[in-house]
Amino acid sequence: MKKLFLSLFIAAAFISGCKKDQAKPFETPVKAASENKTLLDSAVIFPSFGTNYEIGSKLYFTKNGKITKLGCRAGNKGTFAVSLWDFETRTLLASTSVTITDSSRFTYKDITPVEIVMNKRYVVSLNLTSGGNPKDYWLCYKKNSAGTDIEFNVFPVTTGNTVIEDSRYAESSTPLFPGTVNSPWMFSAGADLQFEYTE
Repeated sequence: MKKLFLSLFIAAAFISGCKKDQAKPFETPVKAASENKTLLDSAVIFPSFGTNYEIGSKLYFTKNGKITKLGCRAGNKGTFAVSLWDFETRTLLASTSVTITDSSRFTYKDITPVEIVMNKRYVVSLNLTSGGNPKDYWLCYKKNSAGTDIEFNVFPVTTGNTVIEDSRYAESSTPLFPGTVNSPWMFSAGADLQFEYTE
């Protein structure tokens, strides 16, 4: 009987340990920044004016970890391509299609995990073409202290273990590395990712 109880105790401890391993902390940095009213106090859905854009953010992480999901928020409903790039080489590391049914919310999709090296630069981007048509997109910004104008430069934006260095874009109807840096007051609140790390 003692052996049976001992075996059950060991099995329960093993299962509990497995569950702890699965529950790693994670961040969704673009979503977190866009919801932080101290960092960015205003948001707007910006019209595409008929142009197909790839928009995104250049960022790095202060811890090693993995990207386990890609996601986005768009100004219209539709299905959008979200991509993760190596900034230095412009190599595509991961991509997936995300369907937006509520344009006010971020939606995420699992990907094959991508190993992340701390302090290395990456770009996460969203192609705003859905169904062959250009769609609108979310921008965040910050008002000046008087509330009469906008802060010229909101970067870098730091949230948790992620530093977002700029927003960037390219004109394209298909996924393309966004090589042009956007105006420094414009925080692209579209493409996002889930970063998992070990404490």
